[in-house]
Amino acid sequence: MSLDYDLGDHERGTGYDVLVWIEQAVGERGFVPPEIRIHSNHRSGRIKMQMMADQIAHQSN
Repeated sequence: MSLDYDLGDHERGTGYDVLVWIEQAVGERGFVPPEIRIHSNHRSGRIKMQMMADQIAHQSN
């Protein structure tokens, strides 16, 4: 999965919100996440998202 921070409508959520949902699904339901790649030009959002993606990968192993 390739995610951008800016999904076009901050009122509906960002790429980070998608990662939060994935992290909850991994922890609560044993969801096996896809490989996650971050491709955002939003510097702070990209860093925050990469940290979350790394946490998800570690949590699912």
